[in-house]
Amino acid sequence: MKNLAQNLPEQLFTPLQTAKNQPPAINDQRRLLPLVKSRAAATALLKLGITTVGQFLATPYERVSGTRGLRLRTWQKIADTITAGSHNRSVAGDLLPDSLRGMLLQQLQLPPELLVLLESLGCKSFGQAMGLAASTWKSGGQLGPFAAEELRTALDKTLAPVLHGDTAAQITSELDWSTICGRLLGPLDEDDRDLFCKRTGFRTAIRSSREQAQSSGHSLTEVLLQEVKIRSQLKLRAPSMLAKLASEARQELSRHVGVLRNDRLAAGSSLHTIAEASGDRELPVRLLAFLFPEEFYDHGGCLSALPVSARLQFMRELRAMTAPRLLPRPITEIEASLKRLVADVPRGLLLHLLADRFRLHLHRDELRGEMVLPQQPEIAARIREMLTDSGRPAQLADLLLDYRERFHVASRQRIQSHLRRDPSFLEIGPDIWSLRGWHVDELAAAKPLAESVINTICERGGRHAVSKMVEGDYRLCFVVLDLVRSDPRIRNLGRGEVCSAGQKHSHLLAQLLHSFGQAQGEVVYSRFIANQTQDNRRLVERLLHENRMFVFPDLDRIDLLSNYPFHAHRLERLLTVVDNYLKEHDGHALLSEVLVEVNRCDLGGSWLNPKLLGEILRRHGDHEVLPGDFIARGELALGSWLLRRARNALRAANLPITVGEILAERPELAKYRSCLQLLLQRDPLVQTPDGMHFQIA
Repeated sequence: MKNLAQNLPEQLFTPLQTAKNQPPAINDQRRLLPLVKSRAAATALLKLGITTVGQFLATPYERVSGTRGLRLRTWQKIADTITAGSHNRSVAGDLLPDSLRGMLLQQLQLPPELLVLLESLGCKSFGQAMGLAASTWKSGGQLGPFAAEELRTALDKTLAPVLHGDTAAQITSELDWSTICGRLLGPLDEDDRDLFCKRTGFRTAIRSSREQAQSSGHSLTEVLLQEVKIRSQLKLRAPSMLAKLASEARQELSRHVGVLRNDRLAAGSSLHTIAEASGDRELPVRLLAFLFPEEFYDHGGCLSALPVSARLQFMRELRAMTAPRLLPRPITEIEASLKRLVADVPRGLLLHLLADRFRLHLHRDELRGEMVLPQQPEIAARIREMLTDSGRPAQLADLLLDYRERFHVASRQRIQSHLRRDPSFLEIGPDIWSLRGWHVDELAAAKPLAESVINTICERGGRHAVSKMVEGDYRLCFVVLDLVRSDPRIRNLGRGEVCSAGQKHSHLLAQLLHSFGQAQGEVVYSRFIANQTQDNRRLVERLLHENRMFVFPDLDRIDLLSNYPFHAHRLERLLTVVDNYLKEHDGHALLSEVLVEVNRCDLGGSWLNPKLLGEILRRHGDHEVLPGDFIARGELALGSWLLRRARNALRAANLPITVGEILAERPELAKYRSCLQLLLQRDPLVQTPDGMHFQIA
């Protein structure tokens, strides 16, 4: 028997070996640190970001030769260890199906000690264990012959019920709550049952592994080993129960395209029974994540097959692609961008993160399909709630009074702006607002008339009032106006007037360009505004301050950008140079410093001053220009950050103080002294009796 045991590993594994000198795969995802014996080398590898075997093999030693703890001899020892334990494929191994090669070792009924030892060698699946070197399984090897016997016995116990059809029959049977509790808790002794309940929240408060270790007085490693033991016992003594739960979880993931949510479980399933009978809707998710840690992952109330590491990168990329300045955006475009991270993007998980985690609004557009809209403002949500409670359209004045009664403070201008911006509201009369969902049939009936109006506007050109083109009551006019304004062929000019989107400039803008063309240079801004008619003055001011065609080369001077040498290519180069400079200087700098960098790149000249440079960057790039000639990347929201810190200092003082006293309390604001006073003077929440002392209004 002893000789048989000694020869057993070779009989089981030797036919599955490949050529001895075959190099490991560069994309090997095994963890590297268990194969590193030197603590200094492990620390150095972590600092370099080399955590897998594939990353190690893809890194030449010359790149890390100067790193402390990674001498050439140490590097070679790690490489030899990888070669000795590489997971090679063989001709005999190729005959096995991928499902068997990919079977996780935690699914087998292995002793916890052997499972931990195999994972320390980088083996997580049956195929990887079969690919270990033959010397590993011989007497004196890292595992030895009896480990091979344990592995073969565990595989036989796992596959035998499936081959005989016993598990398949048990999976289809329905289980009640008491039976499920007995199947899951019966195989465990008292200590294991207590840990199982606390880790999953089964009939008790949930605890993490670290919290359980602290409360029990054991080390975290001991708790983790006990968890592995619990899974092994359940797989050994309740295989049909675990197979049923895993089968239902896979069906839910398939049904909901990559996500399992506790509020969408199929009625009659064991998972649904667990959620309903226990009174804990999240218990099925925690239970599956605990029992199958290598297959299902808990992402805070939902389950997916996306590993935690991949999910973190997935969420970072998704958050970057749904920044407010990039929305609205089609979901198909976001999916296409995410495919470089995940080949098969789980659409269900994607929609769950967008709607429930990021609180973004999903809207179906007839032309562009499903769209991701920015986060709905709290004011819009409150107005929607008020209209829903009343059950009928309301006048703007009534909405304003109702809002003030409920939330104490309301501005007519702000309420009106949210009503106009949010697509869930519909104006059906002069200052009469309703929810769009109440008028679906009415909008559909008015669509042919709106299409006729759009065609007429595009054919005639120029500016048109929609109310003069529609015959009927005022309600029909407003419904048609809403459809016309939302059409991409039309440009909304406000006050019920529209024009063709193909029209290059509005009538007023064409007049401005003509006036500046006659001036042939800079214009005195204050005098130019004073010469405008009262009806046009406000719109002209807005155009001159916001339109990209104009710039302020000086405080009271306005000019056309076309009078300066900034065509599209030079403008793109300028934005690139400034962005790179700001990235190297914490995202913000003085305009005078940026100007020096611009002049070094032959993009400037004596005619370019900090004021003009700030105007160009503010209008054409994602930049914020602050008083005192500060410029910052828009994503930093530097102005808002400065005001929040300054307001906190004013609240703490509770009496009027100067900017110098604010800086004494908030020294991190010292370098922004030149712009802080001007920001406070413009802040509507701050009062200043003498222009020097400030307090919260």
